[in-house]
Amino acid sequence: MDRAILLRSVDSPGVIRANRGFTERCGWTNDDLAARPLIEWIHKEDRAAFQAGIKSGSCRVFARHEAADDSWTEIEWTFREHAGTVVALGQTSIGTEVTPQASAETPSPIAGTRAETLDAMARIVEAKNPGLRCSILLVDSTGTHVTVGAGPSLPSEYNDEVEGLLIGPAVGSCGTAAFWNAPVVVEDIHADPLWVDLREAAKIAGVEACWSCPIRATDGSALGAMALYADAPQAPTQGQMDGLEIAAHMVGLAIERHTMEERLRESNKMEAVGRLAGGVAHDFNNLMTVVLGQIEMLREDLQVPPDPRLLDAIYRSATQATEITQQLLAFGRRQSRRPERVDLNTAIAEFMVVLEPLLGESVSVHVSAELSLRPVTIDRSQLGLILLNLALNARDAMPDGGRIDIETRTANDVEVATMVGDAPSGSYAAIAVRDSGVGMDEDTQAQAFEPFFTTKGTGHGTGLGLATVYGLTTQNRGHVRAESEVGEGSTFTLLFPLAGAPIREEATSSSEGAAAVLVAEDNDQLRDLIRRTLEAVGHSVTVARDGEEAWALVQAGLTVDVVVTDLSMPRMGGRDLVARIREAAPGTPTVYISAYPFEGTPAAGYEAGHDVFVPKPFTLAELRARVRDVLEASSHEGRLTRS
Repeated sequence: MDRAILLRSVDSPGVIRANRGFTERCGWTNDDLAARPLIEWIHKEDRAAFQAGIKSGSCRVFARHEAADDSWTEIEWTFREHAGTVVALGQTSIGTEVTPQASAETPSPIAGTRAETLDAMARIVEAKNPGLRCSILLVDSTGTHVTVGAGPSLPSEYNDEVEGLLIGPAVGSCGTAAFWNAPVVVEDIHADPLWVDLREAAKIAGVEACWSCPIRATDGSALGAMALYADAPQAPTQGQMDGLEIAAHMVGLAIERHTMEERLRESNKMEAVGRLAGGVAHDFNNLMTVVLGQIEMLREDLQVPPDPRLLDAIYRSATQATEITQQLLAFGRRQSRRPERVDLNTAIAEFMVVLEPLLGESVSVHVSAELSLRPVTIDRSQLGLILLNLALNARDAMPDGGRIDIETRTANDVEVATMVGDAPSGSYAAIAVRDSGVGMDEDTQAQAFEPFFTTKGTGHGTGLGLATVYGLTTQNRGHVRAESEVGEGSTFTLLFPLAGAPIREEATSSSEGAAAVLVAEDNDQLRDLIRRTLEAVGHSVTVARDGEEAWALVQAGLTVDVVVTDLSMPRMGGRDLVARIREAAPGTPTVYISAYPFEGTPAAGYEAGHDVFVPKPFTLAELRARVRDVLEASSHEGRLTRS
């Protein structure tokens, strides 16, 4: 349940806190641990790095701690300065971490003010945990104190006591979780040293156990902590901690969503929106990659698979969830495209199954298709978003109901000349979406595609729908035009280049041959997922938490055939890692992955033929194919072998 934790001051023999998990793991009592300075418990080979961490006062180091049976337990140590001294937090890794994911059982960010959202999230968590109470504490702008975000079932006197609480290495459950950015489980408030100064406050609330999880921003920093309180001493179940971690993750997304909305109201620059959307997309794409990958693993590994209809439903839900970020990124022009050969008539027919229930009974949709229309090369999911936004915009323009006509055809010469300019006849496919709504005057038409422009009034529209249409259309090398008259409805015409030669289907193989793969990824769940999926096809995989750890493995003699690395990681990113490796082994093939979406190549150092870029979220089949591609394309002249 709770990971094994040891909390000590590095220059004092006393132990601030060793939880039950640590004493059971290592076999020592608190008195045993306090009998020797902390450095004497560390393996001799790890002491230099450990002391360097102490000297820095702010870093993370992996060092082994002596156990009572003469074995050594690997501990991740975090050092921080506090009140003039350096404090060390030692934690064992968690065997299986929860994958936060939005589902029917998971609270999602709720509309409203931030205070309303936090209060609603706390109540949802309480409803999922009858008999327990929930609170949300947020770190203030100084980064040193907490403010009460929500505590709907706790006495106001208790919330007043913790308002403005100074966070620290041993300040209750939430103050400690926010300081260390790590989960904290206190099973008995009256016996746990973390609550020494807060026991009177706990009496006011009538609580005797408190389990906290940090609320994190998309960059991993602590925004605060979310806690569950029990009225009697007890340990949480795995399900309770999993649910709390999921809820804390969603609270973090909600907080950043509100922050982003406030900034968006003050900004009229599309590039600024793209940067903000990129931050949200980073975290969400990591999340969705793990969700989709775990479902693929279930499909591939189970001898008696579950009902495929259930798996398909989960898979579709997870895929649709990624559209949250795709829509934001579209008009910021930071969306990664995955073009494929698409028959527009077939795609629209499939889309109608989803669209018609959204429009309601008062809106009828009629499709007119040119059966001989040639395919286009487009991102299928982005095409769906384009049509969705046009259809919803048309519905809103017909408050009393009406008709939407969707037409596909080869674009005529006048349309091509007007919208594209000098282009060959018959080289574009056209999609026209017409409605019988209220129409637009000239001033409204002129602003229709601008982000945040809406005619729906405050609180009834984001102004992102048509901006999304424009952004996605241009990203797919298309063109869009609006034509409208007041009282006569509107027509939106889209032109997309017709596809050339058929796209070659990728071959798949259950066995790709063994290669030595070095994986550098800072997300624990995703790193393990990548390792398992590459090992499943015969590769030998070594993993590292960041570029610095990966480079240390190479320096120690690790043989590398191909590198799979995240671009953005703590301490050392993927670009710097690959640059160092290629000093010794030029041309070492690399698969760059990233949840920060952008178009083009990862930047300087990217070598065509030796490198590929795979944006998150990706499927396991896609990752395996890209690794196979770079291995086949590379001559292996730079294979790194050290003795």
